[in-house]
Amino acid sequence: MTEVAVAQPAHPGPSSDENTTSVDEIKTVFHDVNNFNVTHPLLNTWSLWFTKPPSSKGDNWNDLLKEVVTFDTVEEFWGVYVNLAVKSDYHLFKKGVKPEWEDPQNKHGGKWSYSYKDKKLINIDELWLHAQLAAIGETLEDEGDNEVMGVVVNVRKGFYRIGLWTRTTGKAGGKDALMKIGARFKEVLQVGNNDVIEFSGHTDAAHAGSTRAKAKYTADVQTIAEAFISKFASRKPSVRKQLIDANQLRIFSLTLHRPYLWPGSPHLEELEPVEGTPVPAAYHWAYFNPVQLQQNLSSDGTYSSFNPDSRFTRRMWAGGSISWPGANPSQKQQHHLKVGDMATEITSFLNCEVKTIRKTGESMLVIGVRKELRDSKDNLCVIDNRSWLFREAHDPSVPVSVAKKPAELSTSELNERDKGKAVREINRDEVQLFRKWKGTGMWLCTDRSVFWHSWIFGGMRT
Repeated sequence: MTEVAVAQPAHPGPSSDENTTSVDEIKTVFHDVNNFNVTHPLLNTWSLWFTKPPSSKGDNWNDLLKEVVTFDTVEEFWGVYVNLAVKSDYHLFKKGVKPEWEDPQNKHGGKWSYSYKDKKLINIDELWLHAQLAAIGETLEDEGDNEVMGVVVNVRKGFYRIGLWTRTTGKAGGKDALMKIGARFKEVLQVGNNDVIEFSGHTDAAHAGSTRAKAKYTADVQTIAEAFISKFASRKPSVRKQLIDANQLRIFSLTLHRPYLWPGSPHLEELEPVEGTPVPAAYHWAYFNPVQLQQNLSSDGTYSSFNPDSRFTRRMWAGGSISWPGANPSQKQQHHLKVGDMATEITSFLNCEVKTIRKTGESMLVIGVRKELRDSKDNLCVIDNRSWLFREAHDPSVPVSVAKKPAELSTSELNERDKGKAVREINRDEVQLFRKWKGTGMWLCTDRSVFWHSWIFGGMRT
């Protein structure tokens, strides 16, 4: 998405020294709402149109449609907005595009739309403002899509409707872009999880004789999942290489309170693992950690390699499985990741499913990925299947329910519960939590390593 351009003088003067505005004299609208001399240009120029209320059924559409104003700066937009209330139909379109189906730039397109049936429950002025800001701020589409033509608000006796017009109907491979735009537009409109916004082509609407033509697409959670599958199913697996470093393995094991990697191996506080030492089961989590700048992370801080678009931003660990095909005892030759290997990680997309929480009706996306780890000779050593659950961003105005802490078991109850099991206690105090984060760069990654490690070598008591 494209950012709004930086500020520039509204009326630059001649180049002579006596007429050049000094830095000290520059005033933005934040300094003086009436006498500012710096504006913030928009990427495109926009025109606001108004539809006069019809006087009779014989009124011609062209006679009712009136252009109000054209603007190309943030300041001009706000100057227009503060003087208008939504009491009739308005259309905000790129300059040169008339809000008509027959316009050359609209005739092959369509629109996303949603109708608010209960007018008393919504603030239409606020929703219309959000739609306009999303349009002029270029946040509804990715750079180069060139789909968004304008936004419309319709005021009717029984409902309000807000629409987004697009240049095409998604033909010639453009459906994914339209789905992404629809999902973002739904978020702007603050529509509920189970509500659906619809897309219809202008040609279909013209044939139907109404703006309410049969929906061509819908931007519900299933559509978002299908768009995600379409995006990643044909994408080549991502490939990364990393040296299996002895010191990183050493720090990781000591953080888990394990001074020995294998029975009879050197104490890790005294010596680091020698080259050729096999990496213990699940210790591959110490490697191939995220390498992204903060601005490239998702809004919740997770790395965004396989994240869905739009509103599903809260990523959580949902489960997984690990197997070691190279360590099958029946095979004569074993294949393990070893210290000194230039290992390869191959990550590929498996699936994307829609799930619903029965108690609340909340929709979620569960995305599965497969990671293969190979040694320097390209032998398959580890298969790590992971499932990530994506929930919608939390509304800060809604209180978060906190689960009650379970009652702690007494020593005798713990002993009875763990009878017959190999148990090693892990007390994760503040120091250990910090060391895990510092050693791996990702706490969740290390936390799962503790789980897998304990599962492999015996029960775990925390």
